[in-house]
Amino acid sequence: MLEVLLVAILGVHLLAVDLAMAGPLVAVGLQWRARRCGDAGDSRLARRLAAWSIAAAALGIALGLAALLLAPRAESEAYRRALAAIPAAQWWFVAIELAFYFLCMAAYVGPWRRFERWPLCHALPAIFAGTDLMYHFPPLFAVVSSLSMQPNELAAPLDHPHYLRILLEGQTLAMVLHHWLAGVSVAAMAVVVLNMANARAAAGLATSKWAARIALVATLLQLPVGLGVLLAMPAAVQNPLMGDDWIATLLFGLSVVLALGLMHHLTMLALGDMRRGAAIRTTCIMAATIILMTATLHRARHRAQTPPRAAFRASKEIAAPLFLTPPT
Repeated sequence: MLEVLLVAILGVHLLAVDLAMAGPLVAVGLQWRARRCGDAGDSRLARRLAAWSIAAAALGIALGLAALLLAPRAESEAYRRALAAIPAAQWWFVAIELAFYFLCMAAYVGPWRRFERWPLCHALPAIFAGTDLMYHFPPLFAVVSSLSMQPNELAAPLDHPHYLRILLEGQTLAMVLHHWLAGVSVAAMAVVVLNMANARAAAGLATSKWAARIALVATLLQLPVGLGVLLAMPAAVQNPLMGDDWIATLLFGLSVVLALGLMHHLTMLALGDMRRGAAIRTTCIMAATIILMTATLHRARHRAQTPPRAAFRASKEIAAPLFLTPPT
């Protein structure tokens, strides 16, 4: 039960962090569209998206803390050891980076009308905020996940050279890129949702189609990147996905089916089907896909680190001499 709760928290946490991370960058893109097309609606939409990004960051922090509190009881020992390997100074640095994000977003959203006449100066705080999260948080937790899959790496202290070496491995880089693309998809889909009321007008429809195309391209790019993540994983993590654990295999299969369905629905939005029901349905499928992918990775990693079949074989080997020993 704790594992299910942890996966649900992590899934919503990832959705919130994705929006907080890529939302400011997509907001800058909306401002660029507003200047290029002369549509004040895009500028208002950019400000609403920035406000949503701030709220998503706060929600992501709260859920991240809840996940860290649950981790000692719901995560495997290897993952707990990987988390414990992060130096205390790194966590203080995380707090500083989060404070920097909120300061930059306040500077971006607060004096909006005053700085609109200087577009580059206005955009810089949002670019700093978005890239700050992109550079620090997906790499940090991708390194933790990679460490948990490589128990031999936990013997060495996680100093800066060791951190960089793990980060530059193919598996870790693929996971980081996967998170970045997911963030762009979520932020672009948030634009479609925020613009539903204006999608019937010509200018509003053009903006929604622009956002849907960004989400579609980012989602399509996740196919080769996701395949790279899968191929770069250790065999012990791949095996549960390939049939060794029926729950992990089922979750993986459902995730793939939902991802293919998401591409279909994003294509329809990109072609101009901006009905409210279609936008809401696509948003729900995207959220379900991310949560299921989170559950899949958690289950596969957990089973790889505590394989049930090995435990069963070990118990048989221990019990066999008891049955073979003749009674006295």
